[in-house]
Amino acid sequence: MKKLAQILLILFFMPTGVSAFQTLYTVGFGPRSTALAGAVEASPEDASTLWYNPAGANHFSEVTLSASYLYLTADLEFNGASVDTENLRGIQGALAFPFHFLGRKWTVGVGAFIPDQTLSRVRILPVTEPRFVIYHTDFHQVSVFPAFSVDVTRYLALGITVGLLATNEGEGQFIEADIEEQRADVAFDLESQNQAAPALGLLFEMAKLDDSLPDVRIGFLYRESLSVTFAVPGDINIQSTTTDPDTGEQTTQSFFNADSLTEASIFWVPREVALGAAYPWSDRWLLLGGLVWRQWSEFPNQALQGVDNVSLFGGTSGETNLPPFVDPNFSDTLNPKLGVEYIGVDGPKAKIALRGGYAFHPSPAPDPTSAELNYLDNDKHIFSLGAGFTFENFSQTILHPLSFDLFAQYVYLPSRVALKEENDPIGDYDYDGQTFAGGAGLTMQF
Repeated sequence: MKKLAQILLILFFMPTGVSAFQTLYTVGFGPRSTALAGAVEASPEDASTLWYNPAGANHFSEVTLSASYLYLTADLEFNGASVDTENLRGIQGALAFPFHFLGRKWTVGVGAFIPDQTLSRVRILPVTEPRFVIYHTDFHQVSVFPAFSVDVTRYLALGITVGLLATNEGEGQFIEADIEEQRADVAFDLESQNQAAPALGLLFEMAKLDDSLPDVRIGFLYRESLSVTFAVPGDINIQSTTTDPDTGEQTTQSFFNADSLTEASIFWVPREVALGAAYPWSDRWLLLGGLVWRQWSEFPNQALQGVDNVSLFGGTSGETNLPPFVDPNFSDTLNPKLGVEYIGVDGPKAKIALRGGYAFHPSPAPDPTSAELNYLDNDKHIFSLGAGFTFENFSQTILHPLSFDLFAQYVYLPSRVALKEENDPIGDYDYDGQTFAGGAGLTMQF
């Protein structure tokens, strides 16, 4: 009977495919920053700095509004067969408002990502089912991050941002399950335990400290981890109905009842520390670099945990858990990234910038050799390109700078082979893939 309860819960949470990606952590935020492979902790040229390093927002002299549209498609393969993945589409936006107070310059702002398929969704897979675990974050959600920054000195700015996620509340039902001619009535109240991810940023400008120093900017970011646990309290009552062949009278007997509390980690991103630098090699060339440490060693098992207070045939009771907890044993990573921006046209009314970048994300996941876990992940080689068009004094009605930006991103996931333990029900397999992303955005100043 305990096995039957496990089957019911797994059926309730089984998705039809891999869910959408959490864009801020896997793709990037803003067309310019994505085109530069995210190497922008020290390059606060647009409102995406609210995410990458909020201290950079103090570079804005006017109210700045940016909005962009992102489209991403993935081509992931398991044993040479395409994995059912879901395209990601959504709007990214940010607003920054600078002002002076108490003799210092301050900036407050807010950024957001809004997927245009669904505003909020949770889906969970059994941990024994192979899936691309970092892309499959199981959380398709509105993301919001308010931020502020202040000039501590003329050469050092400090900023703080907090990543927030929309809540999940409501009710879900799974009814009329026909398992060996038994009827299952399952009712759940759905709740998500959401947490915020605060981040602290610093921006140091060497030339402002001393004119004899090179015009190098150094950015630093510390961001806390973010975890969302999906809790499902509810009652499970499974009944068996028999019919008397002579009288036709039906008798219903309750043979399984559980007062349940089932939990799972549905979304998790690691604590990270980033260090970046920006150097204007000439009036037209800007060189960017960065290194990010991510604490993947704290990655939790994403299994459904706990079913308790089980009653069999109205009498015996006990506890059961599903499935057993296994440490994923992920490793911390160091992710290098590089970017370059070239100003091809720099006229009094128009400026055209060409951009490119590369980043390497080593996989934190070990080889999935055991039967208990099948978390798939590959190294990621990220290549990006983009262009920006800025117009000033464009017309009598548009007096402030207006920028239009484009970007394209390609991520290559080299093949990886899993050699499973003997008698593993899945057996050996290989997996690889690639993703494509593109988008456009508009930035206005007031």
